[in-house]
Amino acid sequence: MVRYMYKRVADLYTALFGFRNLFLAKGSLIKHVVEETRPSPLARALYLVSSIIERRVVEQLSSLIREAERMHLFERFYDLESSWEVRGSIVWQLSMQRLARFEPPLQRVMVRDPRSPENMLLVAALQLAKSIINEAEALINAFSNTVSNMLNTVFDTGSRRVLLLSVVEDLRECIERFKQCIDALQRRPLLRAVSASMKRPCRLVKTLRHEIERRMWVPRWVKELLKLIDTITEIRRELEELRTVILHRGGSEMKTLSAVLRYWAWRLYELYVALLILDALKSLGAEIVGRDLRRVLVVFRNSVFSIYLGSQLNNSRISRAEARWLENGVVPHDVLERCRGRPDIAVVSTRPLLVVEAKFSRSPSYLSAARFKIMAYAYEYQPRVAILAFPGVSSRVAALDREDEETIKLLREAERRNGMVMDLRNGSKLCIVPVVPCADREPRSMEALRKVLDMVLEHGGV
Repeated sequence: MVRYMYKRVADLYTALFGFRNLFLAKGSLIKHVVEETRPSPLARALYLVSSIIERRVVEQLSSLIREAERMHLFERFYDLESSWEVRGSIVWQLSMQRLARFEPPLQRVMVRDPRSPENMLLVAALQLAKSIINEAEALINAFSNTVSNMLNTVFDTGSRRVLLLSVVEDLRECIERFKQCIDALQRRPLLRAVSASMKRPCRLVKTLRHEIERRMWVPRWVKELLKLIDTITEIRRELEELRTVILHRGGSEMKTLSAVLRYWAWRLYELYVALLILDALKSLGAEIVGRDLRRVLVVFRNSVFSIYLGSQLNNSRISRAEARWLENGVVPHDVLERCRGRPDIAVVSTRPLLVVEAKFSRSPSYLSAARFKIMAYAYEYQPRVAILAFPGVSSRVAALDREDEETIKLLREAERRNGMVMDLRNGSKLCIVPVVPCADREPRSMEALRKVLDMVLEHGGV
């Protein structure tokens, strides 16, 4: 189930956005917090690779190299040279006195030297990018050597082991692709001519930048190159500031890794459900028009709305509420703002249209808590539809109380009938939708999601 979900998320991401990305985005896994604990080599490798992908470092370098080659081929640069051999056009105004003194005339000669400061800076940028890629490869190798002999003894469930191996395999594939691209770029004739005359180009970045910025005019691609070098430098600086977010109470590195993998599996399920919703929206006629690290912009029938993952929304009843302590005063408004709920997935226009709570668990007690959590979101944000997505209910875990027992019956019936919808008194609809991440069940999940989205978009209007 986890392996299918992992591969399916990558395929859906490619189909929807046009390029493949690691589902383990750094913003959801590694944060800048004030702790002294260094992240594992796996976390640092993930950060480096995801940063290279998100900021399109290799793609930008390839584009800038093409611009540099075009400029080198078509632009013409001239210099003055004194010689008795005719190599260009003689500047007679400056040469008459020189000829009277039996000195060679000045000639305007076309020069085309590939070792310009711009091209040297381009080689330096390639070296910086290659050093980050090599560092990511060293980190993933160090991690693999450390844990390869302990996987079977530490992880009691196969799903976490499968997820870890899938992540490592995906990282190696990305790193190898980056290395091949960088090596191909370094073999371009223009860059080979520059690299041959440079022993330590990375040390020249500061000097070259100073030389270029002193000029009155700088080509547009050189300005973009300077920004890209700042981006690469920022990635390396941020890597030094990373700290671990999830720590196991026992303090063991392997137990911490196990806890992180459990958290990653939850996040993977949230992304799986979100991408299925995007795919269902696309099949209904919606068009994806933009994306950034926080949201995806979608157009449907000339209306634009945003899809958020794990974000606090506006129009919260909590942020508009008035609260006071039972002793000594009023609760500050910023405290209430921070207490707003964070739905796993939200579709928002002028107000929330859809909120989703996606729970990758088959535990009756956990799903019972999730049922009341999505009802709380329905009250707080008053969306048109609120969805609880779950992969099924375990039959091996006994109910703790009568409430859990009734929840099991409700969810099993919803699973048998491919979902249910409930009209709440505040005007929202509560939907319980089984979303099982496996190939034979995905068509049924998509069918249920399309029905729910049709209620949101077709009948309710946007």
